[in-house]
Amino acid sequence: MSNENIPLLVSEPYKLYSSDTKNREVQSSQELQHFAESFHQHYDEPSFDFVEDVIPENDRATLAWKDVIAYFQHRKSFWASKIRKTGVLLHGVSGVAYPGEILAILGGSGSGKSTLLHAITGTPVKHLKRMGEVRINGEDVCFDRLRNVSGHVHQHDIFIPTLTVREHLLFHAYLRMDQSVTLANRKRRVDKVLMELYLKDKENFRLGSIYGAVLSSGERRRVSFATEILSNPLIMFCDEPTSGLDTSMALQIVRVLQSMKNSGRTILCSVHQPNSDMYNIFDKVLYLVEGRLIYLGGREAADTFFKTNGIVCPHLFNPADYYIRMTSINPEHEERCYELISYLFRKFRTSDEGLELDRVVNYRNINTKNMISYYHKASCCVQFCGLIWRSLISILKDPALIKVRLFQTVITSLLIAVLYFNQKMNQEGVMNLNGVLFLFLTSMTFQNVFAVIHTFTMELPIFLREHRKQIYRTDIYFLSKTLAELPFFVIIPLVFTSVCYFLVGLNPHFINYATTCGIMILVANVALGYGYFISCMASTQSMALSLGGILLIPFLLFGGYFMNLKSIPKYFGWLSYTSWFRHGNEALMVNQWKDVTNIQCSNNSTFCARNGQEVLQAYSFREENFYMNIVVLLAEIIVFRVLAYFALVAKTK
Repeated sequence: MSNENIPLLVSEPYKLYSSDTKNREVQSSQELQHFAESFHQHYDEPSFDFVEDVIPENDRATLAWKDVIAYFQHRKSFWASKIRKTGVLLHGVSGVAYPGEILAILGGSGSGKSTLLHAITGTPVKHLKRMGEVRINGEDVCFDRLRNVSGHVHQHDIFIPTLTVREHLLFHAYLRMDQSVTLANRKRRVDKVLMELYLKDKENFRLGSIYGAVLSSGERRRVSFATEILSNPLIMFCDEPTSGLDTSMALQIVRVLQSMKNSGRTILCSVHQPNSDMYNIFDKVLYLVEGRLIYLGGREAADTFFKTNGIVCPHLFNPADYYIRMTSINPEHEERCYELISYLFRKFRTSDEGLELDRVVNYRNINTKNMISYYHKASCCVQFCGLIWRSLISILKDPALIKVRLFQTVITSLLIAVLYFNQKMNQEGVMNLNGVLFLFLTSMTFQNVFAVIHTFTMELPIFLREHRKQIYRTDIYFLSKTLAELPFFVIIPLVFTSVCYFLVGLNPHFINYATTCGIMILVANVALGYGYFISCMASTQSMALSLGGILLIPFLLFGGYFMNLKSIPKYFGWLSYTSWFRHGNEALMVNQWKDVTNIQCSNNSTFCARNGQEVLQAYSFREENFYMNIVVLLAEIIVFRVLAYFALVAKTK
């Protein structure tokens, strides 16, 4: 390329631009202005309107709490009986939230914002004890009654990942809305909420991040709000609803709160470091420092209160950030910081806002009447139908449960068929067929145990949250969950047995084949119950996987294959009778050998079983125990499920 061409190539675009500079600038300016006006019109004024959900004036709820104290209480050690208090988190905090207002709980990390919400709502927290009074419209209420008229949006959004947004909301509408509402009206309610929260175009997105299109953090948070709005609660508790969201998404969530406030609801939320735009939306603010209340009142009055007491927010500073920073504990000046907190605490108690707060929290409504509840607990039948519908959808939409498990079953069965193909009725064939029968037991056990060992540990946070909201009963949840999975664990052993039974050369009579299928179904469901028990007993999935394998070993060793039943020590005899490997193995071998009479013996065999009875005797199995083994397997199916249920109930306590 010549040097003369370089200026030409560089200058040509500028020549083109300079010829139309004025026209282009005018046009661009007009387009940008039009775009900015359109953007701010749609961005700054999202229509999160709940016009049809306006709470009637007479039904609105004023929430007050008095002298709320929260602290940790636990035993000094596992063996010690002495109980001690440690870590006082809230020091007699009182407050009030009015309908049609947003009360924001503000404070630094560890100030007690979430603890105050937990204490008011009665949310269970390990070792956390609480004292104090909670009133609605001057009437003392218990935690259960408070939950009936309130919704709670938690800090962390947890959903069943296989469900879509619409399916999730339909489930909650079915169980949480008034039972007099028809199914068609419930669906219309779900559609309305989806439209109000701008989720209509996301209704078919799955809630899990591993299934196709992913919802953003702000959209997931809006789904949490939609879940609570369905039942039209009087009071909304929101634990750091903007946590983990960027500024634009956080503003959308706060505007959702603002629209809910306009419908007459009482909004109480904890917020960590709100920006200026969010702060201006709050009607009242509550400042907590080290578990102590230093201010509760309007935003403008807060500026006056802090200014009067020597804390002046500079111009263009975010008031929330400044007041939180000035009242936080500085390790270098810890003593002076505590003196300031005590000073502000005393000043607020004697201020106009503090005196008004004392008057309100001490008010009692003598002419009490039953509060209107917008939350109607569903009947047992409705709970069961809703839960089994959700469980079936979760199973059918989980490819790992259907495709992978069936593939695993067929491949394992084909591998056994290839390795043990067409066994003959001789001594080697007898040994191989006995090995095949025990392989049947071990395959069905390990495959089914580890298929369900995560069932309850994965859904435990969701179950506990929904159980605390009294959406459904524990027994109905457990029953629906186990029944929804039952058909698949009948099909799997049938497929496994059918693929390789005749190829291996087991007893060819149809009655023996059908009996083997029945025994395998029983063994699979005993293993299923054992997996449920471990899943309900363990607190995490990793713990369940560890316990499941270790506790299986004794049942496996005393199954009558690795050790003759007569050789088992007496002090382990009881464990042998609890092993489904033993009862399943004995039932399978009796079914296989009881009618066999023509077993060939080789010349070099040291021991030769000439018929099926001698084979059973060699393993110390008895034909008359067959029906007892079937009964024991049925009993173990029930016992393991009962143990699993009580382990799950213990988690709710």
